[in-house]
Amino acid sequence: MSKPQYKKIAFPHGGIVPAAFSRSEKDERVGPHHAVDAETTYAQTLVDDRFAYFWSKKTAEAHQPADHGSLLVEDANAKAKSIIDNAHDQAKKTTGDAEGKAKSVLDDAEAKAKEVTDAANDQAKKIVGDAEDEAKKVIDAAKAEAQRLTEEAKKGGSADNKPGGTGKDS
Repeated sequence: MSKPQYKKIAFPHGGIVPAAFSRSEKDERVGPHHAVDAETTYAQTLVDDRFAYFWSKKTAEAHQPADHGSLLVEDANAKAKSIIDNAHDQAKKTTGDAEGKAKSVLDDAEAKAKEVTDAANDQAKKIVGDAEDEAKKVIDAAKAEAQRLTEEAKKGGSADNKPGGTGKDS
């Protein structure tokens, strides 16, 4: 019997590779977009059914969701730093009475930076909330489908549907 071959896969929403199909021979639980080795035919099945994708550095980068909240905060921080740096430069150039004006410009810059940062944080919270709501919907739908399939399987397990069953009490 030949050694099984493995492929690296990743799950967009996290997943489990059962022990029978994992290289470690233990259930492998992984988070979203984290690579895991799975037996080749099982990996292909997951990819075909769109539960997973073949992992490579290139696909990992392509499948990473953009962290919009962090990007907004980083952008706000960069803008704030730029505004503050400009204000500091202006303050250094001025002397005497001009220092009072530079302080005013700095205060305005800090106030604007705070507004931008607050707006970015609000946007980040909204994005995270929307993502959580969407994830809950997907999980709820999956639970409902699992329940439906379980009930369908229970109904299909009666004597009427068993091989050799007559469906009549004799």
